[in-house]
Amino acid sequence: MSLDRIKQLVSDLVEHFVGARVDYMALYPCTVAGQSGNELELIPDDERMRGFGLSGITLRAGLPGFLATVPVGARCLLGFDAGDPKRPYAALWDEGAVTSVVFDSGSLPVARATDPTASGTITLANTAGPNSVVITYTPLVGAPVVATITSAGVLAVAPNPTTFTLGGAIVSGNTKLTA
Repeated sequence: MSLDRIKQLVSDLVEHFVGARVDYMALYPCTVAGQSGNELELIPDDERMRGFGLSGITLRAGLPGFLATVPVGARCLLGFDAGDPKRPYAALWDEGAVTSVVFDSGSLPVARATDPTASGTITLANTAGPNSVVITYTPLVGAPVVATITSAGVLAVAPNPTTFTLGGAIVSGNTKLTA
């Protein structure tokens, strides 16, 4: 019997009694079972990986400063830093598998240059007499501002009241993030 054949027999016996060898340099497809902050609970497709209790797996969004929130059922790959089974991570998501992405610890929605904006309304009304026009600015956020303009002559608003919607477009933004 050749030396190679003896090695194969010993390897087969060890695998039979201990289980199949896990390649920690490989990437393993998984399903996301839950998320807490930047850590995931994963269910690997590979039966050999399932018995390891894969929770608290670090999520890697792939770009510095980004944190992704992924839905339960999303698909990703499980890897191990430098093949070390004590350093697992999750990365490389299937397309569309994200609920939200946070950039630079931000908490506000992102808009793009040329996106329309709304600023509120201005209403002009002849409610203070024939020589006065009441101007009311109602912002989208905050309390309305009211001003009255009085003139020596007659001021008229036709039709009374008249309301204008204020709006515009975003002309600049943070160049670190584009959408």
